Amino acid sequence: MKLSARVVASFVGALSFVSFTHVSYAEAASSQSIRGTWQGVAKVRDTDVPITIRVSGSGSHLEAVFLNGPANHLEVSPASSVTLDGNHLTASFDYFARTLNADLDGDSLTGSYGATRPGKRPAPPISFTAKRVSAVEDPASAANAPNISGRWEIPTKSSKGEGA
Repeated sequence: MKLSARVVASFVGALSFVSFTHVSYAEAASSQSIRGTWQGVAKVRDTDVPITIRVSGSGSHLEAVFLNGPANHLEVSPASSVTLDGNHLTASFDYFARTLNADLDGDSLTGSYGATRPGKRPAPPISFTAKRVSAVEDPASAANAPNISGRWEIPTKSSKGEGA
């Protein structure tokens, strides 16, 4: 009787180890596959807008950032929180009141970036597609594109008459 109890205890212990190991390897594999730099386009109305997203870290310590500007002088906009559930990435950008939701398929990331405004009607999400790249590349410009570099300020008025 003592022998069978030891065998059962050993079996349960081994099963727990296998289950724990399986989860750890699965988490490591999925978080490792999402890490990297992703470049693509977001569809804003009828215009393709270039985007760059970098995902780093692993497990519950994932980080995601939007990279803006030229490749040699990038501005970083970090996500407030990032989770990976299987192949689904969720990154919240609380200070923009926006959430990025994307699905990973090999070296492709496809998803949407939308408003998270509780109690208000959110704007429709912006869809995007991106591919994993080894280095950040500046988007190609049209052959005869004008030089618009510099700081631009565009005054606007809200529906309440406020100016910005």
